[in-house]
Amino acid sequence: MNKKIIGLTLMAGGLLVGAQVTGYLPTPHKFGSLPVAQAATAETILSGQFSQDRDSTGYSAWNLTSDGVLHIEPGKLPLQSGKASPLNQAISEARDKNIPVKNISFDGHVVAPADSSYLLAELLPTVSGDVYAPQIKNWQNLDVSGVTNMRFFLNNSHQKSIDVSSFDTSNVTDMHGMFAGNYRFIDGVKGIDHLKTSKVTDMGEMFFTYGDESDTGNPPVDLDLSSFDVGKVTDGVGRWGDSQEPFAQMFQNSGIKTLNLANWQPKAPIKNLFENIYTISKITLGKDIRLINPDPDSNLSIYTQLDKYADYDGNWINIKDQYLPTDQKTLYTPAKLIALYAPDSISHPTQDETYIWNKKIPQGNPVAIHYVDQDGKTLKEDDSQGGELDTKYTIKPASIAGYEFVKATEGTLTGTLTSNPQQVTLVYRKAPVTPTTPDSSTGSSSTDSTSSSTLETLPALKKGQAITAVKKLGLYRTPNFSNRSREFYYAKQPRIKRPQFVVTGVAQSHAGHKRYLVRDVTPNSKRKGQVGYLTAKSTFIVGTYYQHAPKKVLLLTNVNAYREAALTHQVKHFKRGKILRVKGIVHYHLTTRLVLTNGTYITSNKAHVLAK
Repeated sequence: MNKKIIGLTLMAGGLLVGAQVTGYLPTPHKFGSLPVAQAATAETILSGQFSQDRDSTGYSAWNLTSDGVLHIEPGKLPLQSGKASPLNQAISEARDKNIPVKNISFDGHVVAPADSSYLLAELLPTVSGDVYAPQIKNWQNLDVSGVTNMRFFLNNSHQKSIDVSSFDTSNVTDMHGMFAGNYRFIDGVKGIDHLKTSKVTDMGEMFFTYGDESDTGNPPVDLDLSSFDVGKVTDGVGRWGDSQEPFAQMFQNSGIKTLNLANWQPKAPIKNLFENIYTISKITLGKDIRLINPDPDSNLSIYTQLDKYADYDGNWINIKDQYLPTDQKTLYTPAKLIALYAPDSISHPTQDETYIWNKKIPQGNPVAIHYVDQDGKTLKEDDSQGGELDTKYTIKPASIAGYEFVKATEGTLTGTLTSNPQQVTLVYRKAPVTPTTPDSSTGSSSTDSTSSSTLETLPALKKGQAITAVKKLGLYRTPNFSNRSREFYYAKQPRIKRPQFVVTGVAQSHAGHKRYLVRDVTPNSKRKGQVGYLTAKSTFIVGTYYQHAPKKVLLLTNVNAYREAALTHQVKHFKRGKILRVKGIVHYHLTTRLVLTNGTYITSNKAHVLAK
């Protein structure tokens, strides 16, 4: 039977019997009188209210609608009574009536209890055979600012993606097992770098079986915990209340590919931190980390017998040595690497260091390839070409729409890969423009689209460059603007809310007016992802990022400062309204970054900073 028919049958059954079952309130409905046009409207088919010890005052109500969404209304969630989420109260009622639940939506301000252990754990799938539970939406509406205990908070939550970027965890003291068992996700966990951990005393099992690829086929994951403050992680408590190392089994059996523990300053040595992580190939260790391992063979090891690891010899090397000949590298077995960080090590590194698997065949330092015009402006994202040490390389200039290759500078198109860095700059000039003439026989209405050749040959902004609307303007389906081709208007907005776009092409109207083919990238916009044409007039649009460094900037929003131009490794957080001094600007791909006087980087997006 068709799945849609089954779903409608179950829904109708739930509506018919709803009035006779306690625990939920069906929406009144008269069958036979509903117009066909209203059939898609989601209706409430189950409802109830969370409670604690028979007291429902202030607790969130919930309702399940016919589109499969479990809505959690404003209020608070109850304390845990077991090791499963209170949300399963509603999910179980739906399961009992064979009603599928697709999503869980926090529809307003929902407050988590101080003890939120297992709050979102062990969510139940409602479809037989499905490994995923209902997927949580609107994570930002869940208020965890008063939470002190997040023990096993998301344990085995069966989510495809998790978003904790809006969570305020500044009061949390226990994160034991917080993300444990989440190995089936597709998009991973977003916002881990936003978590505040300065009060946390227990991180045991925090990422236990996190990203485990053993039975999912998903690739290993990258995990950057360099923002974690672990200074108070000193008291571990096991699953059964027994005393335990505070970092015990933190990553055990996980599917982590890269792990960044830079900046970590733990007060005590860490035992078995890397136990049974067989997929890890890159790790950054803070200079203050001390490692203890009673079983060295089980740590930082790899499955060298697997085909996908056949290029590696089982040793670790400092990433700084990766392009050296083998006889010039310092090789570390897993045991030796741990011994290097032992509390009594006399060779303990004095700065944060990154280690990677050593390849059996030495690799040459890749040649960096830059693409610029004759004025030195970047035309395309940098490339690189690598290979085995001492082998020949040949660089073929890439084709860039609207430009033609002139020459190579600061390097050569052919050469040999060495252990030293090399670079080559490819210089281009604008290609001659071939005018295009509309086919008059087709009439003005026939050219609702512009050929791909026109998009490629017209001079324009670079593909991928960001622009911002400063006035009211329309988005159109074709380069020939008319009421008929207009999709909608963007209203004029305050600076921090202005619509932002990425240029994906350039076109020309019948009258010869230049148009930009764009994609809407405005954060949190309902039109994000929309594609169409905009005017190219500078009175309506400006570049999203500053191209020249101002002496000072006023922060229009909260802004982070980072050690890298890629805006990674956060080192500072500034609040809106602060004025910062700027010493320079650097290009990063097709955007720019402002360099502060202390050498850190911040965004140059005009929605966040204002030149003073």
